[in-house]
Amino acid sequence: MVQKTGSRLKHIRTIGSFVLITCILGQLIGLYSAFASIKQTERVSQTLLAAGLKFSMLTTIYGTIIFMLSLII
Repeated sequence: MVQKTGSRLKHIRTIGSFVLITCILGQLIGLYSAFASIKQTERVSQTLLAAGLKFSMLTTIYGTIIFMLSLII
C-alpha cells in the first residue's frame, strides 16, 4: 500500500513537471509567432505589444501553479 502511494505521488510530480514544460513551450511558440508578426509589420504600438506579452504569460502562470500543486501533493 505504501509503495503504491509513493508511485502515485511520483506520477503526480511527473505530470506537474510535464505541464510546466508544456506551458513554457506554448509561451515560446506564442512569442515566436508574435515577433514574426512584428517583423512583418515593422510598426506595432506599445499597448498592443504589452497586451500580447501579457497574454503569452498566462500559460506559464497556470503551468507554474499546477506544478507547485503537484509538489505540495
